[in-house]
Amino acid sequence: MKIRILLVLGSLLMVYNANAQFRFGVEAGVNVSHAMETTGTKAGYNVGVTADYSFSNNIFIESALKLSSQPYGDSGPIGTYYWDNLKNEMEEYCSESVSPNYLILPIRLGYSFILSDKCRLSLSAGPTFGVGLFGRGNLKYTGPADGTVEKEKIKNIFDNEDGRELSRFEVGGSFRLGFTFREHYCIGGEYNIMRVTGEHRPFTHINVFAVNVGYKF
Repeated sequence: MKIRILLVLGSLLMVYNANAQFRFGVEAGVNVSHAMETTGTKAGYNVGVTADYSFSNNIFIESALKLSSQPYGDSGPIGTYYWDNLKNEMEEYCSESVSPNYLILPIRLGYSFILSDKCRLSLSAGPTFGVGLFGRGNLKYTGPADGTVEKEKIKNIFDNEDGRELSRFEVGGSFRLGFTFREHYCIGGEYNIMRVTGEHRPFTHINVFAVNVGYKF
């Protein structure tokens, strides 16, 4: 009896593996990111490898390991100064441009639609995890009275001695709309909303839009 059960399970597993398909690929694209509670929208990049696993002709799970640049900018007053006896107020302004780079891992479950013999449309969604690797920042202070400008550079936004460091970890959701042509060539649009975790964070969330092109082997 046990042997029969094992044979049945083995047969089911062989059929399952025959229907499943595992593929690797490469992908690169352009990011447009905007951190909440900031004023600037910046352009970055993403590049990495992908992996797809098809459970059937339509249902699949996809993942990627990518280097993703998620820059942001901000500007505004940082303090109020009294510059005459009448206590007229002028504010000092600070503008910043920061370019953090993350290693991200999206894991999405998706469904594909067969549009023709050479084209598929796919929709997928799932969680995304990221860890900060490196990134630089530039700060510019404009004085309240005479317009004096002071500049400061941050060599690594994730490891700064001045206390402006950005927490390394982020987690969020990823949504993708993609097309596959001739079973190998891919183009897709993604939206990721990421939450920055940890104690040091100048913002809580960052929105990242991406347009990617890729190739599946």
